[in-house]
Amino acid sequence: MTLQLLFDALSLGGIYAIAALGIALIFGVMKLVNFAHGQFIAFAVFALIVPSTDAVAVMGLGAAPALVLVPAILAVGAGLAVASEYLVFRPLRNASPVALMVASFALGVVIQNGLLESFSANSQKLTAGAIESQSLQIGPIAVGVMPMLTLASAVLVIFALNQLFYRTALGRAFRATSDDATTAQLMGISPLRVFAMATGIALVVATI
Repeated sequence: MTLQLLFDALSLGGIYAIAALGIALIFGVMKLVNFAHGQFIAFAVFALIVPSTDAVAVMGLGAAPALVLVPAILAVGAGLAVASEYLVFRPLRNASPVALMVASFALGVVIQNGLLESFSANSQKLTAGAIESQSLQIGPIAVGVMPMLTLASAVLVIFALNQLFYRTALGRAFRATSDDATTAQLMGISPLRVFAMATGIALVVATI
């Protein structure tokens, strides 16, 4: 029982860890507490619910339509996140941190009410196909395939983001802009472009 609870806690913690990574990325690079981050994640999930209402397999792969459309949904969601940086946060870059937080809170309210009008307040479920009920018996515990994939994806995302930050030119740009945006700009780095890319990547990371 203890091992089963430990695995369940780890799989649930993986979900929270991925969501927290997106918030930490935006705060680390932009120094912005983005209160709309959760609403952007909800938008991506609801965008997946629409095609998942049809449970027919796609392309003979036996996967729910929502899973097949994940890359497209992530791309659209990232595009909307980048657009929010251009339209909402960028004009307020020289404003006080409080103004930025209020703007992000207002953006979250807009997204939340838009989802409420579009999908109602009723509980809805994202269909992943037969994989939802599959499990593996490992010793004394039954390991669900979906929770196992969730935990594995969290570990992979954390590792990939670490490699991005410390092994790539983009990661160096992120760290330089976070340390001193003015100096980074003098070295040829565009802080505004970095902010936009950080916003898009944060949503993709949190939604995977």
